[in-house]
Amino acid sequence: MRRFLLPILLLTSGVHAGHLQWEPAPPADEFVDHIGVCTHLGYRNSQYFQSYDRVKQLLRQAGIRYLRDGWDPHMRDLHDSIGTRFVVLSEPQWEPIDQQLKLFGDNRDMIALVEGPNEPNNFWPKHNVSYRGTAYPKACVLWQDDLFKAVRGDSALDGLPVTSPTPIFDGALALAPLNSYDFLATHPYAGGQMPSTPIEWNGRTMRETISLVGPDHDLKPLIATECGYHYALGTDKTLGVSMGGLSEQAGGKYFLRHFAEFFNAGFVKTITYEFVDRGNDPNEPEDHFGMLRHDLTPKPAYAALANLNTLLGESPRSITATAG
Repeated sequence: MRRFLLPILLLTSGVHAGHLQWEPAPPADEFVDHIGVCTHLGYRNSQYFQSYDRVKQLLRQAGIRYLRDGWDPHMRDLHDSIGTRFVVLSEPQWEPIDQQLKLFGDNRDMIALVEGPNEPNNFWPKHNVSYRGTAYPKACVLWQDDLFKAVRGDSALDGLPVTSPTPIFDGALALAPLNSYDFLATHPYAGGQMPSTPIEWNGRTMRETISLVGPDHDLKPLIATECGYHYALGTDKTLGVSMGGLSEQAGGKYFLRHFAEFFNAGFVKTITYEFVDRGNDPNEPEDHFGMLRHDLTPKPAYAALANLNTLLGESPRSITATAG
């Protein structure tokens, strides 16, 4: 079994040089299994839908095992034909919880994880999302509590892990304390900076993420369900915040380091946003987060990841969690 990194010598306080401790390196395949990418399989005006066969071929060639998306019928084909597993979003505006759980149970073999609401403080007020007669933020807390309880109580789901919602900026404070999940999810975009910047423990992103837990509660394992870079250098105005971009060449170098930094920091998974560019407007950052350009030609980031997965991949693994 190949190992991803050489063992690291750790110095601890008060330990002499003659008593250095070895930190064993994880298996190489564990790193490959750490990596995922966001898609929009159900967007009918996107390349995911209009050029589905080509997108599937490129996913296979890249060796990407996990996709994060809302539910879509294409998921079954991707699982059965290339072994893809999914981080599936769950929100109240789609279907009642019991219907979503039946869908998850009927497709348990291909679902790795259920994710709570996506950036609810950004999208729920904007789209008037409600639950049990309440609006955000109470609606989000109620939905997350009910979702977690329902998944835990369904024997067909066999310990399926659930993540927290992903409120952005100071949105976590409105939901805290919230602990109805196995993994604490976050969207630590680097914003054109070094890959390690958004996961510094004293940085704004991590402070805001951890605030969801509230005082006097244990911190649960972290998972990044969106992160990465855009490649539009003409402007930095994205949906949520001003975020600097990278050249495609720089992205090819930062991309793998991005996964490695999060992996070494102990994240359960790192899921980058996204696989295919949404459009081709050079001055629209939201069009250029992809590993592939809008015409489906690969960027350096795609080539780098495909090469790495080919070198390190050995066998599929599945995500596990202890029921909370």
